Amino acid sequence: MPPKRSNSKKEELYEYCMRQPPGKIFYQEELLGAGIVHRESDLQELCQDLVGEQLFEQLIDEGLACWKGRTREDAQKYACHSASNCVEKATCLC
Repeated sequence: MPPKRSNSKKEELYEYCMRQPPGKIFYQEELLGAGIVHRESDLQELCQDLVGEQLFEQLIDEGLACWKGRTREDAQKYACHSASNCVEKATCLC
């Protein structure tokens, strides 16, 4: 069984991206260069987790995977579009 990914690493990656200018697109090389994780596979897993939580948007630019961060408020709006993701529909800001 693979080791569980650290939520602190995921949070650290998210916070790194949120400190950058809004709308910035992040490529794998830059995110690896941030030094939060060192293996490509670990970065891919963290990014996929953040995409699943609507905190990252996955993009493709000239065949390369890249990501754009979302604020927690915006992520909540995207999560509310799926009834299964919205904990309480009454609190949705959709």
